Amino acid sequence: MERRNDQWVDIELFFELSEATPAPDNLIDFSGLVICTPEGSIAQIVPQDEDCDC
Repeated sequence: MERRNDQWVDIELFFELSEATPAPDNLIDFSGLVICTPEGSIAQIVPQDEDCDC
């Protein structure tokens, strides 16, 4: 979690997927970036692969 400025807080999530819910084969390092207000309201959720939008 990182406070970017007075307006946004970035939270990086790393997923553990089960065999019942696999990720696509072309994903290498699947994660998610959740951008929130300091009060906790979610503004955006961005799926990522190797720290790039996907």
